[in-house]
Amino acid sequence: MDDPRLTPARGDLAAKYLEGKVAAGRFVTGEEFEVADSLAALRATTSSNASLLTQALKGERVTIYDRVEPPVPSELPLRLTQTCSQRAATAFLVLVVPAALGGTLAALTLVFQAMLAPGARAVIEQHPAVGVEIIAAIGFLIYLVALPTRRLIARLTTTRTVEIAHGFVRVTEGANFRSWTWVAPLASFNGVAHHVRASLSGTRHELILVHPMREKCVLLSVAPRTSQGEVDRVATLLGHKEIPPSELYRFKALWPRMTTASLPDAAHA
Repeated sequence: MDDPRLTPARGDLAAKYLEGKVAAGRFVTGEEFEVADSLAALRATTSSNASLLTQALKGERVTIYDRVEPPVPSELPLRLTQTCSQRAATAFLVLVVPAALGGTLAALTLVFQAMLAPGARAVIEQHPAVGVEIIAAIGFLIYLVALPTRRLIARLTTTRTVEIAHGFVRVTEGANFRSWTWVAPLASFNGVAHHVRASLSGTRHELILVHPMREKCVLLSVAPRTSQGEVDRVATLLGHKEIPPSELYRFKALWPRMTTASLPDAAHA
């Protein structure tokens, strides 16, 4: 059961006939195909650099249990229309925000009623700083509710259209019911980064066209998995090389780079 060449199983997926024999997230029946190429490499993972397990010859029958078909760009000119995932934002806006607003209003009502009491008014008159602190706390509470609500509304209205053609990248962005467009030469980008995000909902593979200005980085593809071959094809298509995803987190300094002058030679000091 430990040989992956003989046992079609991994942590998240396994063949249906292995159910009860191995541990896996789900079990599938699989589809049978015939190898059309003269030689097909079977590797440990979807990466072309992964270790080679075995090879299948033309005409051999193989069973496919999972497919990796990310919607990566395949030709130029390229046009992509992107929107944020609105299901979670809408649910949060409809369910959580009203509850938060209700709690905030209830808290404000209690505060104002307490401030109208003669004893509280007398304390505030004697100690004005207490009144300032109460007002600041009320403002901060309103800010805590208003900021996420504003971001949720912006997320529901955010759109992005990406066009890559004739050596230029043209992006039209929209948010909060307004839109704007910017254009940059394709040659001004640093390269294509394969970025992997992991969360409780699973793993997401992103292909990002990286620009020196982070706000101009362009998302090209999102998929559950992206093979190294797909990354290489997209980089070649755009005339760029693959760069490490750490470039996405490299910030430019806001201040000029500081340099130190060389010390004078001891003989001339």
